[in-house]
Amino acid sequence: MQTFPNIGVDVAKDAVVVACAAQSFSTHSVTNQRTPLLAWLKSLPTGSRIGLESTGGYHELLADLACMQGHVVFLLNPLDTKHYARAMGNRAKTDRVDAELIARLIAQKHTRLRPYTPPTADQRKLDRMIRRRANIVRIKSSLTLTMSNLSGFTAEPKAVSNKLDALIAKIDSTMTAIAAHSPQHKEAQQRLQTIAGVGPVVGMALTNTLERVLFRNADAFVAFTGFDPRANAPI
Repeated sequence: MQTFPNIGVDVAKDAVVVACAAQSFSTHSVTNQRTPLLAWLKSLPTGSRIGLESTGGYHELLADLACMQGHVVFLLNPLDTKHYARAMGNRAKTDRVDAELIARLIAQKHTRLRPYTPPTADQRKLDRMIRRRANIVRIKSSLTLTMSNLSGFTAEPKAVSNKLDALIAKIDSTMTAIAAHSPQHKEAQQRLQTIAGVGPVVGMALTNTLERVLFRNADAFVAFTGFDPRANAPI
């Protein structure tokens, strides 16, 4: 019976640290660029299980290349690995320790994890723009709260707020244009927007997720997204 190595990766901008749960190779660093990553991935048995945290965009190259090479990739929530580290009694936190911890997590929990599916180019663009839009909305809200009830500063915050509104509007129009590339996406988004409280942005984000991830049932969807629509019956 063939066994597949369980590998943990700690990702940074310039390099990744890789470790194997079975210690079939020593923990070491690989430059986070296409050529060295490919060389390392090709040295692994096809079907190897590779776990790494979602770290902005720094994980994307390795995750996509690993899938292309026939490996099984698990993209982990950093908060989950933090809780796992606490449960295992880990007190130190270094790149090496984190990679070895992730490798152990994959070895123990891979049957309960959902493999990563690389997004299409449009799906990735939408995901990035949705996240950036959310950041801009938070910045605008923070500005409004910070400058409220402060005399002598009315025009300046309003001018900045107007600029942020214009930026958000441009992002919205760009996302709408990207989503329009796929009639199936557009139809699914319109169907989701019939749910009370779901507007264009939430509808687009949910559609982008549902196009990539197949859920066994509604409970699995709620657990994955944290979004639980309920009937809004009149009183």
